[in-house]
Amino acid sequence: LASALRVEARRAARIAARLLAFAAQRPPERARTDVNRVALDALELRRHALRAEGVDIALELDYDLPPTWADAHQLQQVLLNLVTNAEHALSLVSDGRRLVLRSRRDGDRLLVSVVDSGPGMSPEEVARALDPVDPLAAGGGVPAGGGGLGLSISDGIVREHGGRLVVE
Repeated sequence: LASALRVEARRAARIAARLLAFAAQRPPERARTDVNRVALDALELRRHALRAEGVDIALELDYDLPPTWADAHQLQQVLLNLVTNAEHALSLVSDGRRLVLRSRRDGDRLLVSVVDSGPGMSPEEVARALDPVDPLAAGGGVPAGGGGLGLSISDGIVREHGGRLVVE
């Protein structure tokens, strides 16, 4: 019984810590921002680790994108989280590891995506991916789908910028 109580107490503490971190988001400090530069800077933070794990990195960036009004630091946090989730997903496959960083324009919207050749997510994982207290994340690690607090914070940042985070 004492062991079960310790496990549940740790789980509750992790959930509380996630909620506190989620609540501590600061409002964006916007300036003219090059989303390609932000995406490349985020990728650069993980490039060495990705290459060390044998991940093929592909860039499909539209270099004619206009600057946007955004908080570059917050967008970098979002992209770093997406790259880190992709890195985790890729660790689950033994070969054919590939990460693609894309940007493009769709009408008046700028789209940036991180695509990986990992095992994918079940429909249930996709449905819960943006939930800050997803039970899949309660174990303390990144769930198979990569959701939990990181994606919920990223979703909040993207929404603060008038955008939308889509998990497929």
